[in-house]
Amino acid sequence: MTSDRRVTFPTLRSPAFDLAFIAAPGIVPLVLVLGLAGTGLQHAETPAWAFLLIVVGVDVAHVWSTLYRVYLDPVERRRRPWVYFGLPTAIAFASLLLVAVDPLWFWRALAYVAVHHFIKQQVGMVMLYRHAAGERDPTTRRLDQAAVWVGTAVPVLDWHTNPRAFHWFIEGDFAGPLDATIMQLAWPVYGATALLWLASRLRGPRNPMKDLVMATTWANWLVGIVLLNGDLTYTLTNVLLHGVPYLALVWHVTDRRVREPGLVAPTLTRLGRRALTFLALVLALAFAEELLWDGLVWHEHGAWFLNAQDWLPTGDIVALLAIPLLSVPQATHYVLDGFIWRMDGSNPGLAERLFLRMRSTESP
Repeated sequence: MTSDRRVTFPTLRSPAFDLAFIAAPGIVPLVLVLGLAGTGLQHAETPAWAFLLIVVGVDVAHVWSTLYRVYLDPVERRRRPWVYFGLPTAIAFASLLLVAVDPLWFWRALAYVAVHHFIKQQVGMVMLYRHAAGERDPTTRRLDQAAVWVGTAVPVLDWHTNPRAFHWFIEGDFAGPLDATIMQLAWPVYGATALLWLASRLRGPRNPMKDLVMATTWANWLVGIVLLNGDLTYTLTNVLLHGVPYLALVWHVTDRRVREPGLVAPTLTRLGRRALTFLALVLALAFAEELLWDGLVWHEHGAWFLNAQDWLPTGDIVALLAIPLLSVPQATHYVLDGFIWRMDGSNPGLAERLFLRMRSTESP
């Protein structure tokens, strides 16, 4: 007599896709950082080539992938036009006002919105894999959410008490420094949360992707912000964990969207089914945006950006106008994420597009 026991392995698309584009971007930075530790580069500034590949090629590019999720889809555009077109306008106006009052206020506001966005994405990824695994217990849900917040916010709080050799956008964009004694409470909370979450996982259902997302989130924020003090290591651990999974998620959802019957969106259909075309478009837009940043504002990487400062207007007034306007795509991306990924009924069809497959294997 034999019996079959079904063991679920929850994924969004497939084990290979999820491991390559969701889990690996959290593991690879840690491996790279370990490799840098033997060379002394763990405290180095981000070189120009790494800036181009990581910051422009991943961080800025993932911002522009919002085009696929929203602006190239005529049905989606028509659902919430006041949000999708009013929000960038409001952000541009508010940003211009903040820069006019004090540029530091603008950068500080943008930095804290960005931190919230980065943390919320990790919360969202954990929630996706809970949903994929059929986890519905409200107590463990709250614990999962709290664990992500503690695992990310405590390193950021430590950053506020101990200024680092790197910054989120510009030097001084975070407030502080705060009194370091606050960490005497924060670190015990950090450790207790880790132990409590690990204990819950020993009793919980098998969900390896959720566990990987949680573990790599904690590890990257701890290593990149607290344990090491270098711009390159921080860039690796901050950007890859965030940007690559987001790009993968947008492409996955868009690929499912363009296969739905009745979609009348020729541009989205042509672009959405081809991963290389998707990447080429967002990379081209990212390069164009960063060319304008470098030519109008930063003047740091001219050789990589066609020496844009030689043929674009320059000056303090130009920079003060360019900073808030060039920030509109990323600020819009930060805020729109609070609308376009909700699975509370406000995004019809999203859950079906996200959860393409529940991978199952049978073992005796």
